[in-house]
Amino acid sequence: MDDIKERIEFLCDITEEDKNNIIMLVKIADETIFNYFNKRCRDFNIVICEGEWAMTVQSISHRRKKYGEIMRFSDTNNISFTDTRLREIIIRKDKANFGNYLHEMVFAVMHDGLPEHLREALAWYFTLEMLKPYRYAKPAYPNWVIDLYLQPIRYLVRMFGIELTKDLALGNVDVEDSLLPTEVQRLFLPE
Repeated sequence: MDDIKERIEFLCDITEEDKNNIIMLVKIADETIFNYFNKRCRDFNIVICEGEWAMTVQSISHRRKKYGEIMRFSDTNNISFTDTRLREIIIRKDKANFGNYLHEMVFAVMHDGLPEHLREALAWYFTLEMLKPYRYAKPAYPNWVIDLYLQPIRYLVRMFGIELTKDLALGNVDVEDSLLPTEVQRLFLPE
């Protein structure tokens, strides 16, 4: 069996205790995902950095690789993000909580064939569902996530149920998006 700790790369100085704590968080997140989806987060490496500057450098370097040029953006204080092309999860260790690890790893197990907006929406929905009993473990998110991502997925769950929505997220079923309400359809649009 693949040992997830071998896919964690630390780009910062870290004590053995902190390293073990992060490995434990990643393993618990992976186990939580397995218990919910019957799938493990095995296709992505996890890169741990520390501080706003290190996260800014990671954001810029991943965007440069993705778009071929440096882009202007204002989200350099991110706590975590996932680069689907390079198959890397980047996490800022000094700010991230369990919910951040879980969210990025849930995003990583979503079906590659889904548009990125839909994957992100499903990842937010399922992360918050898994963490419902543990409100202090939830990752912080801006209010627009509710309107842009959570409300359409909640509507989808009401229409199809949680199990069919999980199957959609994992690529086990297809949904004819033209039959869905407009606010849900926009999540199916290409990037």
